[in-house]
Amino acid sequence: MESPYKYGNGRHEGLDLLRILAMLMIVFWHFYMHALQRDLDGTGVYTFASTAVSLANYAVTEWLALLCSICVNVYVLITGYFLLEKPFRFGRILRVWFQALFTGAVIVLLFCLLQPEQHHFGEILSSLNPFRYGGYWFVKCYVRLLLVSPLLVFVAHRLSYKGYVVVLLLMVLTGTTVAADFPFGYRFPFRSGFSLPWFCYLFLTGCYLRRFPLPNWASRFSVFFAVLTFTAAAWCLPGCFHGGTLSPAVSLQVFAYNGVSYFLSVLFFGCFAQLQLSSARLKGMVAAVGPLTFGVYLLHDHELVRQWLWYDGVAWQQMFGNPWFPMLMISVSTGVFVLCLGADYCRRQAFAYVGIDRLLARLGGFFDRLLSRLVRQFGKLS
Repeated sequence: MESPYKYGNGRHEGLDLLRILAMLMIVFWHFYMHALQRDLDGTGVYTFASTAVSLANYAVTEWLALLCSICVNVYVLITGYFLLEKPFRFGRILRVWFQALFTGAVIVLLFCLLQPEQHHFGEILSSLNPFRYGGYWFVKCYVRLLLVSPLLVFVAHRLSYKGYVVVLLLMVLTGTTVAADFPFGYRFPFRSGFSLPWFCYLFLTGCYLRRFPLPNWASRFSVFFAVLTFTAAAWCLPGCFHGGTLSPAVSLQVFAYNGVSYFLSVLFFGCFAQLQLSSARLKGMVAAVGPLTFGVYLLHDHELVRQWLWYDGVAWQQMFGNPWFPMLMISVSTGVFVLCLGADYCRRQAFAYVGIDRLLARLGGFFDRLLSRLVRQFGKLS
């Protein structure tokens, strides 16, 4: 079944816009998780007086966090959607790997120059291999997903509609966690959505949405359903006051990538998959900004930048009692997003000037030809 969601040069205006919004959500998410010093296991405690302003800020930030928890899932859904109809290319993996390697090395070198007393030189070798470095977990998992994507595409193309529905239902039953122990979300190796098996589930979901798009009525009202879901989940968040401190005890069932976020991600994806931008200028802006969003992640979530930005620079949690805190959170997150876009634009221009992109394309083509020969030789032997 041919997808109706297409526009020039194999790009998709609605999904390009969704990619941009998802990266902005990632910055908000990191502000929430790191600037407010909330542990991923939900044991963080807000150490401020229990005031009406604090409670209001708590409700707003919890709602924003729930909204932004779809961010990683959306990226992988988009990948599955597009790669279903594209041949496997090593060049994709090389571009992702080299950009992560380059960005990590530049950040470490910059910190070595600005903070020589901190002895960052020992971290240079670690940053040269981002797949063994402490950060960039998404890059590690994403590259592994690209390596197994040919197998996933092979399966997605050969499933019938009914067979695909059965597979997705099994995925939901075995891979999601929407309530305590429902039923295997913490028993199977999905790590709350931080693992390769979960990325494969998302990839297959994206392929399904390419072959069998959501009906118009579902996409048209997806945002409405999402708002209702957010509202219901927000009422269920187990926040309460204890001894002058607010202990939200955030549950992984709500904030895990393989929890409620999975269903919200599919709804938002369906909505943007049918979105068409009427302005040619807006289309051009979206098409220009979309490819830069990956650089936003690499720049602002490097381990050293994360420590400086969210932990060492400002005592963000102490501002939680300010009535303007939600606006501060939005302004800071948007500012980080815009600055990182500008920095990655400069990186992209430098790559084009030096010819790195052409070199990676040639190297990727060499590996593709080598793989093709190996496949042909294997076919003759079999």
